[in-house]
Amino acid sequence: MDVRLRRGREQRRKPIRDVAALYWNSSKFGHRLAQRALLDKYCLTCHNQRLRTAGLTLDTADVNNVAARPELWEKVLHKVRTGEMPPVRMPRPDQATFDAFGSWLETSLDRAAAE
Repeated sequence: MDVRLRRGREQRRKPIRDVAALYWNSSKFGHRLAQRALLDKYCLTCHNQRLRTAGLTLDTADVNNVAARPELWEKVLHKVRTGEMPPVRMPRPDQATFDAFGSWLETSLDRAAAE
């Protein structure tokens, strides 16, 4: 746990455990951190450089530049929107967080296509 001094008092910072809290309390930059946090928490168990499940690696995917790999993000969006991912019996974000991620990704892809 991170401990900091504030006006001579010790202050403990609690880690963010709820990804939804990160979504709703974030700036544009924070939104991208929230997207990365969601991917790290719910997707990287399987979709990483080591396992490459379904040939998909999200640990190196740049959430700040969706336009660089639109085909990858279209696959992710499809799986999220159809409810196929995360798979049954794996941890899932709450529906509001899931919807926010899907909306962000769809908007980002639309912007990339318009450029």
